[in-house]
Amino acid sequence: MLAVTTVRERRTQQGKLFCDVTARNASGSLALKVWGEVLDAWKEIKPGLWGVTGRLETFQDRPQFVVSEYRPITLDQYREHQQQDPILPRAYTMDIETLALPDFRERVGPQLERTLRLGNMRLEQQQRYLEDIAAEEERAYQLGSLSATSGRVLSIAVHIAPVPGFEIEGFTQGESEHVFGIDADGEEQPEKQALMGFLDLMKEFDCETDEIVGHNVIGFDLPFIGIIDLVAEIDHKNTVADFKTAASDYEEHEAPLSDQLSAYKLAEPEAEQVAFWVMIKTKEPKIEWYPSNRSPAQASARMNAARSHGSADDS
Repeated sequence: MLAVTTVRERRTQQGKLFCDVTARNASGSLALKVWGEVLDAWKEIKPGLWGVTGRLETFQDRPQFVVSEYRPITLDQYREHQQQDPILPRAYTMDIETLALPDFRERVGPQLERTLRLGNMRLEQQQRYLEDIAAEEERAYQLGSLSATSGRVLSIAVHIAPVPGFEIEGFTQGESEHVFGIDADGEEQPEKQALMGFLDLMKEFDCETDEIVGHNVIGFDLPFIGIIDLVAEIDHKNTVADFKTAASDYEEHEAPLSDQLSAYKLAEPEAEQVAFWVMIKTKEPKIEWYPSNRSPAQASARMNAARSHGSADDS
């Protein structure tokens, strides 16, 4: 017994009708395939609670349940079979607030001077700059909060609620609100703590059925967090880090020998350390921290060795 969350009608290259269906129950999410002849024999399948029969197959290395029969079921039938309430698609509404990094103020003046000298400053900015250098430097500093390379996360707010329009009679799924970066007393928390708390919450996000929504969430919020995984202040050290997911713990040599971290070090030579943050997708998910360090010269040597190895393979 399953809660069907999405139904997409498709056709094969030969024009044969089928539906790709996403469903979930107490055991997790499962992809269903319903062929046209089954759809003809039974009434339309749509989001809701269903009992299905069929066979489990593997398609593109992923389990897929090929449905032969399906019937609607009641909430009580689902609860009796699964011993829990259905988990419906959830909307994660999120918003982040950012601040410019304090050390960015020292970089603003030289950056503006260089931009003007190279002729890359827009005319309107050039006019503001020549009229009042200090005011334009302050303006540029405040705008630094909009870039992950010059800003940091102050707070992340997430509201979790059922996706509108997906209702089951007699059942109401709860809502919750979460804030990271600001504690209950209104005090700021370290950026690392905020990001780790946010990641811990997102372990429950089901990319097959749940949704992320918010004002400019695609244009700013998620890209900012995505780049923040490259530049952050961690344990009072300017750190280049990358978020990863894995089925098991990383080996001790993986971070020190990573060409990716070497490339990050070359891109950000002032970074004091490089590291992986890894979400381990075990039965009890956890997040592990794998710091490493290398000088720009060491990083360059590793990248040159990697390029030489690649050229040898190509020849």
